[in-house]
Amino acid sequence: MSPRRTTSSASAGAVALTAIVVVAVAVALMFLVRARPSPGPYDPRSSSPDGLRGLALLLERYGATVRVGDGVPAPGADGRVLVVGDRLDDGQRAALNAFVAAGGVAVVADPDSPYQHTPAGDPGAPSLPSSAERHDVPRGDPTIFRSSVNRGVCTIAALEDLRGLAIERGRAFDVPAGATSCFGDRDRAVVRAVVSGAGTVVTIGDRALLTNRWLEYGDNAPLATALLAPDRGSTVTIVLGNGPRPAPTPEAGGDERLIDLVRPSVWMGLAQLAVAFVVLAIAVGVRPGRVVTEPVPSPLEGSSLVSATGNLMHRSGHAARAAQLLKYDVHRRLCERFGVPPSAPLSALDQELARRGLAAPGAIVDALSHDTTAASADLVALTDRLAPLSALADDPLGAVADRPYGATAAHRPPAATGPTTATRS
Repeated sequence: MSPRRTTSSASAGAVALTAIVVVAVAVALMFLVRARPSPGPYDPRSSSPDGLRGLALLLERYGATVRVGDGVPAPGADGRVLVVGDRLDDGQRAALNAFVAAGGVAVVADPDSPYQHTPAGDPGAPSLPSSAERHDVPRGDPTIFRSSVNRGVCTIAALEDLRGLAIERGRAFDVPAGATSCFGDRDRAVVRAVVSGAGTVVTIGDRALLTNRWLEYGDNAPLATALLAPDRGSTVTIVLGNGPRPAPTPEAGGDERLIDLVRPSVWMGLAQLAVAFVVLAIAVGVRPGRVVTEPVPSPLEGSSLVSATGNLMHRSGHAARAAQLLKYDVHRRLCERFGVPPSAPLSALDQELARRGLAAPGAIVDALSHDTTAASADLVALTDRLAPLSALADDPLGAVADRPYGATAAHRPPAATGPTTATRS
C-alpha cells in the first residue's frame, strides 16, 4: 500500500472517529442532561422563594407521600389534592370535580380561583349563596406574626389549635351558609371549607403563604399539615395546571440574575460545541502513520535547486550526467579563479596551474576529461578526486601546502613566479 493511500485512510478514520464521538456525546447529553423548563412559581421542585419545595419536604417529614404532576387522582382514590395558583384547564377541572364529588378533599390556594365563587370552580355556574366579594384581611399584631391574620372565629375542627397566619396580600371572602371557616369572622374568612357532593373543597385566600418564603412564618406550616397530612401515611397530590404559567409574586422577585434567563437548551448547545471542539482538536492534532523525517532546507541560495536536481538524477540513475555536471562545475570555478577563459581547452587550464605550481602537468586534463561514469560507486570516487580541485578553486595556497594537485610525495612545487605570489584572493 502506498504512503499516500495509507495517509488518506488514516485521515478518513480520524474523521469517522470524531463524528462518532460527537454523536455519542450529543445523545448522552440528550438523555442525561435533558433540557427541562425551569420550575415556575408554586412548583414543588423549585427552591426559589415562590416555589413549594419546602412544603413538599414538610409533608414528607410528617409521613405523607407527595406526588407532583398534571393528573388528578381517580374518583374514590385515597389522599388529598393541593392546587396553588389555580391554572387548571377544563379537563383537569372536570377531573378534580369528579374526585371531590366521590368523597375527596381538595385544597385550592388562590384568591382568583373560580373555586372561590362556586364549589365546582365554574364561573358560569350558580355562585355560592353569598356575594363572594373580596375584602381586605384584618391584620393582627405584627409583633407576634409578621403581617399576620388572627384565627378569629374558627369552625374548622382541624384548625382550632392554630393562632394566626402570615399573609401579606391575602383576601377574605364571604362565608356562605352551611360552610365552615377560619381566620376571619362569621361573615368573611381567609380559609373556607364548602361541601361539594360527598367531598369538600377548601379555599384559601392567598397563594403565597405555602411558598418557601412564607412557610416558616406564623402557623402557615401547621395549616398545611392540618389540611393535607392529618394522619401519617396519607397521600398528597400537588396538581400543576396546564394553563398559562402564573407570573412570579412581587415579593419573590429580585433574586434572579441575567444568566438565569438563559434557557437550559442554550447551555446544552454550548456544551456540545465545546466537546466537539475538543474532540476535533485531538483528532486533528494526532498525526497518523509512521514518523516522517523532513529534510532541512539548505542555508545557501540556489542549493535547494541543486539538491533537488541531484536527488532527481539519483532516482533516475543518471550517474554519467551527474559526473559531467560535477566536472563542469569544477572547471568553471577554476577558470574564474585563475583567469582562464571557460571556452579554452583543458590543456590551457592545465598549463596555467602547472605554471603556478598548483598542479602537476597533465593532472587537470586527466581529472576533468569527459570519461563516462555509469555507476553510483564510480560517481562517489569521482567526487573524492574532484574535492582537491574544488578546494584549489577556493584557496589555492592552502590547497598546495603539502604538494601540488596530482604530484607524488617526492615532488615539490617550484618557486612561484610572476603574479602567483601576489594572487591569494
